[in-house]
Amino acid sequence: GLSALDSAQGTVRWSNKSVHGEVIAVRAGHLVVWDKSNLTLVDAKTGDVLAKVPAAGILKFGTSKFEDGALFAIAPNGSLAMFFPR
Repeated sequence: GLSALDSAQGTVRWSNKSVHGEVIAVRAGHLVVWDKSNLTLVDAKTGDVLAKVPAAGILKFGTSKFEDGALFAIAPNGSLAMFFPR
């Protein structure tokens, strides 16, 4: 699962056992998590899942900057897609 820690208190703010993967970006204050099959948008304050989008077949995601940057997706055939925040 995914957890958020309060660094000042040394405590767990929230934990969501249904979310797995790597936090690859922050979009509009929400966490973007990739588990190699799906992109999941997680509320950074509560840990609630806001949206989940299938992303099977993507080799790698990257960003132009971690917070509110463009999101890049690289497919196995070498094609590149870029998604810009609105």
